Amino acid sequence: MGKSITERQPDGTVIYKANRHLNIPHLDVLTLLLDSKFSEAKPESILHADADDPTKHTTTASTIQLTRQLAHVLRHTYGIGRHGPDTDNVLAVTTGHYMLQTLFFSTVAASGVYSAASPGSTPSELAYLIGLVEPKVIVCNADTRAAVEETMRKLKFPAERVLFLGDAGGLDLTVLATGQRLDTSPTKTLDWERITDLRRLENSIVCILFSSGTTGLPKGVRISHRMMVSESFLTLEPDKEYMRREKPGVQYRTLAHVPAAHIAGVQSYFINVTYRGGTAYWMPRFDFPKFLDYMRKYKITFFFSVPPIYLAIAKHPGVTDHFDTVEGAASGAAPLGAELQAAAEAKLGKGKAKLTQVWGLSETCGAITAMDPGEGEHTGSVSYLVANHEARLVDDDGKDVEPGGVGEVWVRGPVVTKGYWKNDKANRDSFVGDWFCTGDIGQFRDGKLYIVDRKKELIKYKGMQVAPAELEEVLLANPRIADAAVIGVEGDGTEVPRAYVVPATKDLTREEVARWVEGKVAHYKKLRGGVLFVDAIPKSPAGKILRKILREEAKKEQVSKL
Repeated sequence: MGKSITERQPDGTVIYKANRHLNIPHLDVLTLLLDSKFSEAKPESILHADADDPTKHTTTASTIQLTRQLAHVLRHTYGIGRHGPDTDNVLAVTTGHYMLQTLFFSTVAASGVYSAASPGSTPSELAYLIGLVEPKVIVCNADTRAAVEETMRKLKFPAERVLFLGDAGGLDLTVLATGQRLDTSPTKTLDWERITDLRRLENSIVCILFSSGTTGLPKGVRISHRMMVSESFLTLEPDKEYMRREKPGVQYRTLAHVPAAHIAGVQSYFINVTYRGGTAYWMPRFDFPKFLDYMRKYKITFFFSVPPIYLAIAKHPGVTDHFDTVEGAASGAAPLGAELQAAAEAKLGKGKAKLTQVWGLSETCGAITAMDPGEGEHTGSVSYLVANHEARLVDDDGKDVEPGGVGEVWVRGPVVTKGYWKNDKANRDSFVGDWFCTGDIGQFRDGKLYIVDRKKELIKYKGMQVAPAELEEVLLANPRIADAAVIGVEGDGTEVPRAYVVPATKDLTREEVARWVEGKVAHYKKLRGGVLFVDAIPKSPAGKILRKILREEAKKEQVSKL
């Protein structure tokens, strides 16, 4: 990756460019992973295993065979891809399962579109997503069955088109309405189409993932073959070279604990594990004590996680040698303060592993920044731009800020989506030419990108901008605070910062918290909205703070005072 290069164009545009360009292979994602020289997966490689019972697993060879068998069923029983690619959706609503990669591969092999909804979705939320993508098939499991069944009744969705993913081992798929197991005969197979045409690769739709919906209803992000192939190739090729050179004996083992309905889970577990020829051990549901046990049991070497998990790793007294085998780790989905990053890193690989931050969105197929292999980072940056990508920083008027300034991050490159599924308004609002407007506020320093906060989450106190993420970093640096979130609330005709704090000790006081922050920030960033103690900070399955819930609570409080 390396430091970004800054170039000023004749029209005044300031473009930050990655200093490296790689020739991305013109391949579809299944060929890249299962039938190309780039993938490190061997036929006998165990790709995915149930963390509770690792005798339930898939190998590269079994994945290829089962992909072809299930693709045949999807095409000939359910009509997936019968009239061409990019239209027929298969919607997965499940918790973690080691066979999810096979379901994804089979959908793509049948020329379908794989979609995934959060397993925590309510029936009303599921009804909206189903109305958006109009799936021909829905797949649920034991943890999501009740919500899916209620949604089916509400929408009168055909019961014979809902499949149940069981835990009996192998491809345990049954028709929910009848309990009849799918006839995935080894003599009935459908191979995937090999695609090398660049335009088709760029404009294909193999996956739709839903944006968080923090600024409105969820949007379906269109993800193409080209995006997924580029994401793996550009981020992992440098890692492969480094590991061959510096640590040739280390095997790639990870723990699948981030939701597979989000881009971090889809790209990390479905794609990257196979590309690296590694193994993912799947947790059905996240449980921190089990997470620690599995880390030690399976000698995990690499993993991606989110700030709340690193917060627990840094502060939980039960963490001892659980992460000794870790060679490298990354954090994303939300800002990770520099002090917390250092504290968590100290627990990894006996203090020798590197924990770095990446930045990206569903719209960028995951990380569009990454640190060079083997390089550490302790200043709070989200690393360098990934090869082949460019960025701009613009103000509220769409004008580029001067180098060193702070502005909204716009990006372009091969991992950036072409747009949203059936949402012309979102496309108009989110793109300026070929630049995608991320909504994140950032700054480039020393060739690295620093994310300040989400544009719509900045608190404006008397015209001054206050970033909640900055105050949260200050709060979490206090060992007497277990977790924290900051929002803006109304006060004296302006917005003022309020902190919601989970105390780590019973004797912590609100006044102590306020003094802690006041001594470390500018006067206009003080917690003028007060400090409230809570039992837990509301967060999404991907680890993002659900400020919307806190704002709603604050509004109720204001209404009750009227």
